[in-house]
Amino acid sequence: MTENKQVSVTMPGSGKTQGVTVQPGDRPRDVLARTVDTDPDGYSLRSGSGTAFDPDTNVFKAVDDGDVLYGSSPMVVGTAGTCPSGVHRP
Repeated sequence: MTENKQVSVTMPGSGKTQGVTVQPGDRPRDVLARTVDTDPDGYSLRSGSGTAFDPDTNVFKAVDDGDVLYGSSPMVVGTAGTCPSGVHRP
């Protein structure tokens, strides 16, 4: 029988660290859903070494019990037509 793993996830801004249970087959979105109070879409999850987990990564297999992970909040990126001067420069 495979047991769950306990990790800590630190979120930016608040600096809040929360204990999270990682279950077999969990993907980053599953772990983040237990961490953030909103929809986890747009958030990313990084290992303690700073490497971002691919959305399809099996987090359970990638971490050890007691690891510290880091969440990243959604990044807002500008869209076409939002340049204040109206000039687009590549």
